Amino acid sequence: MIPVLWLCIHCPKLALEALFPGLNTQAIAIAAQHRIACCNQAASVAGISEGMSLATARALCPDLQVATRNPEQEHQTLLNLIYSCYQFTPALNQYNETSLLLEIRGSLKLFQGLNKLIQNIKQEVGAQQISCAMGLANTAKSAYLLARHPGNKLSEAMTTTTTTTTVMAIRCFEDNSGELSDQTHFRTLLHSIPVTKLDCSDFIIKKLTRSGFKTLGELLVLPMAELGKRYGKDFVRYLQQIKGELPDPQSNIVFPETFDHYVECNDAISSVDHLLWAMQNMLRRLSDYLRARQMYCGGFIWSLYQQQHYSSINTSNNASQGKVTIELYLTQARWDMAYFLNLTRIKLEALTLAEPTSAIRLKACDLRPAHYLSTDLLPPDIQYSPQRSNSTFTALIDTLAARLGENNLYQVTDHHRHIPEQASQLAGLLDIDAIGVENNEIKTSTTGLRPTWLLRQPSPIQNRQKSLYYQGDLKLLQGPERIEGDWWSTAVSRDYYIARRKDDTLYWIYRDRHTHCWFVHGVFG
Repeated sequence: MIPVLWLCIHCPKLALEALFPGLNTQAIAIAAQHRIACCNQAASVAGISEGMSLATARALCPDLQVATRNPEQEHQTLLNLIYSCYQFTPALNQYNETSLLLEIRGSLKLFQGLNKLIQNIKQEVGAQQISCAMGLANTAKSAYLLARHPGNKLSEAMTTTTTTTTVMAIRCFEDNSGELSDQTHFRTLLHSIPVTKLDCSDFIIKKLTRSGFKTLGELLVLPMAELGKRYGKDFVRYLQQIKGELPDPQSNIVFPETFDHYVECNDAISSVDHLLWAMQNMLRRLSDYLRARQMYCGGFIWSLYQQQHYSSINTSNNASQGKVTIELYLTQARWDMAYFLNLTRIKLEALTLAEPTSAIRLKACDLRPAHYLSTDLLPPDIQYSPQRSNSTFTALIDTLAARLGENNLYQVTDHHRHIPEQASQLAGLLDIDAIGVENNEIKTSTTGLRPTWLLRQPSPIQNRQKSLYYQGDLKLLQGPERIEGDWWSTAVSRDYYIARRKDDTLYWIYRDRHTHCWFVHGVFG
């Protein structure tokens, strides 16, 4: 059997933090079946505890804010955490409604040891504003049990800058290899877990307590055959999986093919700043999703519901009342949240909300496999990369499109016509093919030397004493280049030259072969 190392992330207050993220000074509780299922620190200080009846809780704290559980919102919050943790290991499993399992032995070398890896995971969990406890073990079920029992006096707490998160049994494992180095301590921790914390049915738990069992260790020292006669084969199999005597395969999470995230606001949002904060959290989840799937996003669509609009997340009715749609399409597909957030902020600056926003939906468009550049060997300050130059150019286009509107940007593009004044046309600036961006390369012109500025109408040149004069004498430097076309309508036949005036201004001039007259057609910059 291949050695593994499981880290369990248990989120006991997920029901509360899914609806009320961050710190709240007001006493808040989540109710289920007329009893307190979960409460925050302010409610605990007021004497409220889990399992207490609602009537008793309200008597202790008349200002208590009570909300019902929202399983869909809890799932979305846990999914955010899954996207964030996928960067640490692809072997990630959702154990139950409040817990994740990460197999991290294969990631120790990449993150320079167990302790650094755990610290990185803590930072990601902290960014999600989720309180959690962690357990570390060689079996998945042991890791879950240790995470559910972080209050043991034998546990070691690891402290970050904001919170103290207990990682049960981390000191029992070697930092570099993840091998179990302190078996005695680990066994003591595992055996001290109360039987009430076992992941079994309430019937089995009651039967164990009535038999006088208090801890897991009291069960593990008994013959499995005898336990099987009293509590069933499934319970014995469960204990053997805890000890690692039987395999306990876990199914890795498979990410959805599309990204479509819908969030209902607890309180309607009327401030653009508060709206941007909520949208930032959703963009962080999009960025984590793209990073986990190694995809880029070519655009995304915001839907702001300005009334209590509880339609399904799969709805596609854009004509719904009270709905504001913001579409953002990128010139070049990306994945970084900061870039998405900047474009969203620009769009919001020009937006006037008639009513407060009650729900937000974010849908990603045009998902593409990520392309990794191979030009980052040299430091950015000494290397030149067409991809970097192209990235700056497309970033400017996206910013202008977000600020001015996609339909207000144009550029001059090639028209594949031979006559110079017909060889260009106006095109939408977000037309990728017209911009010249393809396969991360900037296209270059294959025609001859041309001026950057063509006159709207060719200007006549005077012929004085067999010399050309246009606000000064002209001297021919290069030419002729013959251009002919449109023989089926109005035939064009010209000989083009590059000419210089005494002040060193360069002109693109031609001689009409039908009239023998000379004209200035363009000026070189």
